[in-house]
Amino acid sequence: MSRHSAENSVAERRLRPIYDWLDNGNNKKALQEADKVLKKQPDFQCCRVLKCLALIRLGKEGEAEVILNKVLSESPVDEGALQAMTIAWRELQQPGKICQMYEGAAKKEPQNEEFLTHLFMSYVRLGEYKKQQLAAMNLYKVATKNPYYFWSVMSLVLQAVEGDPALAKTVHLPLAHKMVQKMETSGKLEQEQEVLLYILILELKEDWKSGLAVLDGPLGIKLAKSASYRNFCLAKRVEFHLASEDWEEVAKLSREELDRLPDQWSAYTQFISAVKELKDKEVTSTFTAEEAEEFILSQQTSHPAMRGPWLAQLELVSTLQSTALLPPLILTYFSKFSTKPVTFSDLAKYLAMLNTNQQQELVTQLASQYSDQPINNIGDICRDVNLVQLSRLCGNMTNLSTTKMEEEVTRLLAKYNSVQHIVTDMVSTDLRPPDNYLVLASHLLWDMWNTTKEEKYFMQCTALLYTGLSTSPSNWQMKLMLIKLLNVVGAGAVSYSLHSSLDIKHLMLDTLGWLLGRQLSFSGQLGLASQHASQTVKLYNHVNKDTADHIITAFRSGTFYQIRDIYKLRNRLATSHHFLTMDTERQLLDLLLETSIHTQAVQMVSYLELADEAKDSKDWDKRKDNRDMNTMASWDPTDLGLTKEMVDTSFQTELLYSRTRQLLLKTIASAVYLSEDMVPIKETNSSTSNGVAPTSTSLATNLTDLTSSLQSHWSTCCQVSSASTPPARHLPPKAPSTPSLSSYSQSGQVATMLDMLGVASRIHQVQVDTQTKEMMEGCSKHLVLGLEALASKIDTSSSKLLERGEILEQVVWLLESVGLSAILCGVVLSLIRGGGGAKGGKKGKKGKGAVQQQFSELVNSYTSMLGGLQEVASKLLELTEKLEANISAESLVTNMSGLAVDADEILANEAGEVVKKMEKSYTESFYQIKTILKNKQNYLSFLRL
Repeated sequence: MSRHSAENSVAERRLRPIYDWLDNGNNKKALQEADKVLKKQPDFQCCRVLKCLALIRLGKEGEAEVILNKVLSESPVDEGALQAMTIAWRELQQPGKICQMYEGAAKKEPQNEEFLTHLFMSYVRLGEYKKQQLAAMNLYKVATKNPYYFWSVMSLVLQAVEGDPALAKTVHLPLAHKMVQKMETSGKLEQEQEVLLYILILELKEDWKSGLAVLDGPLGIKLAKSASYRNFCLAKRVEFHLASEDWEEVAKLSREELDRLPDQWSAYTQFISAVKELKDKEVTSTFTAEEAEEFILSQQTSHPAMRGPWLAQLELVSTLQSTALLPPLILTYFSKFSTKPVTFSDLAKYLAMLNTNQQQELVTQLASQYSDQPINNIGDICRDVNLVQLSRLCGNMTNLSTTKMEEEVTRLLAKYNSVQHIVTDMVSTDLRPPDNYLVLASHLLWDMWNTTKEEKYFMQCTALLYTGLSTSPSNWQMKLMLIKLLNVVGAGAVSYSLHSSLDIKHLMLDTLGWLLGRQLSFSGQLGLASQHASQTVKLYNHVNKDTADHIITAFRSGTFYQIRDIYKLRNRLATSHHFLTMDTERQLLDLLLETSIHTQAVQMVSYLELADEAKDSKDWDKRKDNRDMNTMASWDPTDLGLTKEMVDTSFQTELLYSRTRQLLLKTIASAVYLSEDMVPIKETNSSTSNGVAPTSTSLATNLTDLTSSLQSHWSTCCQVSSASTPPARHLPPKAPSTPSLSSYSQSGQVATMLDMLGVASRIHQVQVDTQTKEMMEGCSKHLVLGLEALASKIDTSSSKLLERGEILEQVVWLLESVGLSAILCGVVLSLIRGGGGAKGGKKGKKGKGAVQQQFSELVNSYTSMLGGLQEVASKLLELTEKLEANISAESLVTNMSGLAVDADEILANEAGEVVKKMEKSYTESFYQIKTILKNKQNYLSFLRL
């Protein structure tokens, strides 16, 4: 045995017990074992790193980091040490150090393929595209393998996709194109994925002719022979012809595809679009409107059972001919496919093109033809459900009197009950067609409740939906509608339990976050709100780590198209406005729930993860609206449904409100940093300041800048709020709930915070004058006005279910205001006592912790300010207790009396259960609100001078 292998064997034998202890989770033993080995071999790199792993897992990160940095400076090349260090740096959340480690190893052994591969992958994790490109080229020089060359090309493509668009067009994409062309010329393009990358580059360059040349050339023909990529090649060929506006070719290719796949809807739409363009441009072509119609009719004859050809006829007539010809075609389509659940969604687009009279006439014809037909199977149920939905879409259920609407609901409920025997054998996890009767009835009851404001409609609506859920527990439409209803009445705990049963996770937390985002805290369920916000933020925080593994796998397997798609997904989540919203709300909830004395608040603020303001203000317009409003079904007439304008307005309001909250949080944190002369924990280790602590001047400047940003943004919010007009009618159920800026303004939260921040700035600048005193004494005036508005609402509206959610929202905003005011009061107290490096500080006689002499005139004003806030807290507690008493006295059971004239026993029982759930939710909400309020009163009492 050689000496080197003998040494390796000894080293391995010594390390084995340490690995075992670490694997078993006994980090203390692992540490002891490592120390034993290091006594004999103090320079044993792998052992030192394993010791660091044990230290990290024992919570001694600082100690571990010192040793790791020492090992890092030695540029280790031992495989065991490198692997252990990779794990250690990951656990310390410093992936940049892994790059440094492999850079050092690659410098020592520049021909080591494995080190260079690891270096490339470590750059991929960090998104260092330029360095990825260079590392991949170095790899290709060391080991002339095609994958490494194409890693370099893909890194260039990523620089183009993720970087500056101008550079992409002029530098990155042309260079990537040249690199692939070089491989093509030398005949080294071997793999299918490499050809796909070539096509991707040409697609990004928008060089459609070259793209088609590749697809039609030997590379494309070879790719099309593979069963996996045949459809890809066909789709790309059509896509490139579409982009280059070669309509003749688009029509020809689409036609060929339809001969093979006669039910392919995308091919029909492309074919009809191409025929329209050829007709509009008056190009002589074999593909005329008449020929297209003949072709579609022949498809119908050949494939009568397929929906595609029949829908294509509707599309062709609406695009190339007159909408007046649509009604008989719609009747024919309905007669053929009415037993399919998708018939309504198929026809909705074409019905919307008709005028009201044509719609009414069509529905009358359909009703006379089908409404009396017996319902004997699931297909018959689908037909009747489609008929009812079309009737709703065409306006037959709008502008009816309340009595007529009630009759319509009773009719839908009777239909639901009459067909239950047909679906009893269906599995509970399957969607049952009759459930749509109940969902539609709930939409009618929603309209009636919002119009008449009578509680009985709310009770009937929730009872109906819960009855439906008892037999069809997987129907998400009923759950979504219930969440919507219960959010309006402020029963957050019931909404949360329904939301949990939907099992919404991963990307759905982003697209469906609007369902429950803020409504939990607005209903007073602050504990659940904090939990929900943390779960949501976890998705966004982990997205880079989760997608990095998939990107690395895609590089290893060479699936380059997939890499681009993963980056798109990552960007979509990173720029989601919901991320910003929930992150801010989570941190504000932490400040509200976790602080009962000022030292806790200071500690909490020091741990807040606040993004850089300069970057945030620039990125503001790049925030994307990822909300999916189409998850909730809707059959409303076009003029009463959710419009794009409603969604856009709601998004703008969301952005204004979220930005206000974010600036509020940052400004309060900045005031705390100033009063305590400190920096956030995460910045203490950063090397940007070269270890120099920030001066009180820079902290004061930061506070001034943030306060002026908040002030100008808030004035914009107030202008938008005053300029916006209330909607002419209530919003449809699928409309998102957006915070009302005018109600938020009425609570006085932002105005109070701005006043108190102004006081803190003036005290820091030692402006002890009448203005400062007046500002201090008048700090709580906005909150007093907010309390008055709340008191009058409680007196007039606490018995109205429709307004209960709004009242609870006001209570929560005022509760937050008391909590945030308490923190700023602590800031002012700290500054008066000489915190934050206030200028020219002479201590009073009492020494440390006493008021500085220069601020002695402010003592009475401070006491008055504190007294005002304590009074606000007491008054809010009193109003909360009054609201709770009103709600429990106005028991919801009384609302059940008018449930429905013919309400059966099951409905009445369900209504009783709903009432119990809501009352439990209210009890929990009030308990949380009162507990936090008493906590804040206690907080304020500790701030006395």
